[in-house]
Amino acid sequence: MADKKSPIMSIVDNCTKPNEKNAKDKLKRFGAYSIVNGAFCQNKSTKEGEIEIPLCNFTCKVLEEIIHDDGFEDKSFLRISGTRQDGLPLPEVEVQAAKFYSTAGSWFNDVWGTKAFVYPGSQKKDNLRAAIQLYSSSNGDIPSRRVYGYSGWLKLADQWIYLTGSGGISAEGLLDHVQVELGAGHMSRYRLPAPDQNAIDAWPQIISDLFNICPSKPHIGAALLAAVARAPLGECHPTDFALYLHGLTGAKKSAIAAIALAFFGDFTARSFPANWSDTENDLEAKGFAVKDSIYVVDDFKPSVNVAEAAKLHGKAERFIRNTGNQAGRGRRGADMQARPAPYNRSMTIITGEDLPKGQSLLGRLLILELTREDVDVAALTRLQKAADTGKLSVIMVVYLQWMSKQMSELKQNFGQSVTLLRNSTIQKGFASSHPRAPEIYANMVAGAEIFLDCLTDVNALTLDQSNVMLGEIDDNLQNVFVEQSAYQSEQDEVERFFDLLRALFSSGNAYI
Repeated sequence: MADKKSPIMSIVDNCTKPNEKNAKDKLKRFGAYSIVNGAFCQNKSTKEGEIEIPLCNFTCKVLEEIIHDDGFEDKSFLRISGTRQDGLPLPEVEVQAAKFYSTAGSWFNDVWGTKAFVYPGSQKKDNLRAAIQLYSSSNGDIPSRRVYGYSGWLKLADQWIYLTGSGGISAEGLLDHVQVELGAGHMSRYRLPAPDQNAIDAWPQIISDLFNICPSKPHIGAALLAAVARAPLGECHPTDFALYLHGLTGAKKSAIAAIALAFFGDFTARSFPANWSDTENDLEAKGFAVKDSIYVVDDFKPSVNVAEAAKLHGKAERFIRNTGNQAGRGRRGADMQARPAPYNRSMTIITGEDLPKGQSLLGRLLILELTREDVDVAALTRLQKAADTGKLSVIMVVYLQWMSKQMSELKQNFGQSVTLLRNSTIQKGFASSHPRAPEIYANMVAGAEIFLDCLTDVNALTLDQSNVMLGEIDDNLQNVFVEQSAYQSEQDEVERFFDLLRALFSSGNAYI
């Protein structure tokens, strides 16, 4: 019996069939390259026809280009994933773009070790790079994203945003598509939440507790509150001074420094971003990264060993002078080209049991001396609970959101306000311990005024409450600057020489 085809099969047989070889080539080929048996190959025409030259034993794809902006220069990285030709997945990695494009580079072995193999030959690496790039962009341009390596204000698309580990704070709220990576360890704790004014009723108590943290020394709370207010204004006027909490062990220096720091992230007295065991370069790099934020460097305590103590004092001199001069330590590369020099762009609080040496360094510091009886433990406990529940960082977010709406105006006017206050302070003469003292005082008071204006505008404080608190901050800061002259006198070599002579004469150990 003869086979009889169905009508459907007759139609199928009469259809024009696709060229299977061309379809297969289209699937595998991209430019002069292809994927054969799960690995990249180069297609080359010869007299005998086209041949496929193996380049390696894997395929991989550039998923995205990541541009790291550290505040100095942009550095590009490529995020790459791959598969070996036997089906083994190769770990997803980030490769510096400079190494990827280098003709002498072997990035594949650096990240995948012996799992990746590239055939020898003078042009193999060049062809492999080209194959990867063409394959990765075969469906369109490779996606690109920017990651910021610093916090603080940035003008992006005509809008001022404040960079933090969780994104960018703008007038509209938290922009979580903005990516910020400040580094590993405790630096990753610089993260702020989305704005929330629901707990605004608790804010007056928080501000009052911080202001009255040391009832017997009200200038300490005034200075800490002013430092929190002044920190985000570094974009408007450089912060060329630091606070120094000085006292013996057990005086709760670190505890109250952690409260100020908790306005900018999830910090406690056991999670400071820096301490004096860090290297000079690390201190400066982190101080540069936490722009317009509080930065705590904990536990300045010189060793009893003379050589080690000298090293620590030298480290403190470099960091504090760097802060005061707003300039890093210049350096050059092997090609004698100038290299970027990081410097401290934060509002720094230093804790220590001893003071750095030298009148010049002390002139760049506002020194606050603590004893074990000064801190109000009840107020400290309430502030620590507020920090644990994120209430302090919420206050800062609302402050930043308020600032973002008028940052251009603040950049224009804040420096002028500081100058006017400084000139007035010089005329009054109460901050005469060092030529820098009037400038420090003016920065603190001007910052506190901006912060209290914000709290008034968002109805956290009444206008009368704000004015009273600003007056108290002003009065207390005047008192602390009067006391600064004592620290300068202690470091005056001439005065110390005469003090030694007086002690010798009075004890009878010397005579004329």
